[in-house]
Amino acid sequence: MTPGLNLKIAAPAPIGGWLLAGFAVVAFALALAGFSWRFDYALDVADMPVWQLTAGLVCAGAAFVAIMSMLLARSRLREAATARNALGAVFLAGLAARVILLSSEPVLEDDYYRYLWDGAVVSHGLDPYAYAPAMIAKGLAPPTFLKLWDEAGVVAKRINHKDVTTIYPPVAQAAFALASTLKPWSLQGWRALLIMFDVATFALLVVALGTLGRSRLWVALYWWNPLVLKELFNSAHFEPLLFPFLLAALLLADRRRPLAASGALALAAGVKLWPVLLLPLILWAYEKQRGRAAAGALIFAVIMAFMLAPMLRGGLNETTGLTAYASNWHRNGALFSAVASLFQDLAARLHIGDANSATAAARIVVALCVAVTAIAVAWRPIEEFSDLAVRALAVTAVLVFTMPAAYPWYSLWFLPFLVLAPEPGLLLLSMTMPLYYLFFHYAARDTPEVFSTVIVWLIWLPPLAVIIWQYATRTLRSGHLGEASP
Repeated sequence: MTPGLNLKIAAPAPIGGWLLAGFAVVAFALALAGFSWRFDYALDVADMPVWQLTAGLVCAGAAFVAIMSMLLARSRLREAATARNALGAVFLAGLAARVILLSSEPVLEDDYYRYLWDGAVVSHGLDPYAYAPAMIAKGLAPPTFLKLWDEAGVVAKRINHKDVTTIYPPVAQAAFALASTLKPWSLQGWRALLIMFDVATFALLVVALGTLGRSRLWVALYWWNPLVLKELFNSAHFEPLLFPFLLAALLLADRRRPLAASGALALAAGVKLWPVLLLPLILWAYEKQRGRAAAGALIFAVIMAFMLAPMLRGGLNETTGLTAYASNWHRNGALFSAVASLFQDLAARLHIGDANSATAAARIVVALCVAVTAIAVAWRPIEEFSDLAVRALAVTAVLVFTMPAAYPWYSLWFLPFLVLAPEPGLLLLSMTMPLYYLFFHYAARDTPEVFSTVIVWLIWLPPLAVIIWQYATRTLRSGHLGEASP
């Protein structure tokens, strides 16, 4: 697969272009931080300027895609010193934007309250998987939990999905606990920890781009992305914990070190479980190391068993976070909604089960399709790092496009891989994904069907159309269709 953004190289982009773009990134962070206070938690969602926010984020995404396309098309700077200066400008502008957002009000987001609670629980030596917050609020927990609940104050009151236990794996819990130890109950402290992990992501992306022999300025696709700034440093989602482990796993696999790569991937799965899908790719990438690949699989299995044990100790029931997420969460998944509707229609026509069982069957089928994709993508041997990056991107993108719950921060899962293997359609999500926030506008007015039947397709169809067009164009140019014709 040829990267879709490898445009013709014109005259080298001057450092001034990168400096101006850097100022624009900082200005975006300042605007978002200033505007965020109109989304104070105490306000009614119906009174929040959701349309203005959405329009601003869409415009920022469009400007980002356009500016990056122009600058990166001219990124082969003639002098190494100039390239280093441009990379320094990229880093400093992105870092400044993150620091500016440290004190911003999270916009239409409250997941971080659960992070702060889990962190306090773990830092006090308690089990975050033992009791749902609703049980603790009712006094149905040991005194140590009740005392901590009283101490939590507003954090305890604002935890979402109180009736289920936490869904976050142990590596994420360790990060929550570290932030709590450094500065208890502090959103700013949590964000500062995220910035430290994100700096590691920047460094590993620079190393990976060097391995590919490409300009390191492509790191700006991640470091300056307005969706990254909004979802990770305003909304404070914990994806920055994930990316260094994912990139380390790919780099170690490229260096023919499957044991270390498996360990890094297991740690990534300890942040969020989905990186297990990349295990076949990491283990089967290089045919001549089957013995070491088997050992890597064993290492991965042992680490995962160690991490899953506390999550599953109490069993799986209606109050278990994993069970609730796997069976009930559903929002912004356009393709899954289409599949679920098809299954529901078939169930009604054939008088087999009900709508709930049809939706459950759709979840199983979609999950199997993603798993088969992960195995199929890893089947052929890999010769070079660029191919490894492309395949990791493909697996992760298929997952994101087919998930029942496809929140904006989920679309960032493939972004580090996108830096290494650019695809215009996937990059386009940086512009369309902010339309997700219109869900809150319509839900507050009791018309959520407008979002689920119209807006959700505006998010996913344009990127999907570009991806299909790019694939068809590359296939025609390579002559594959001609060879396949009779």
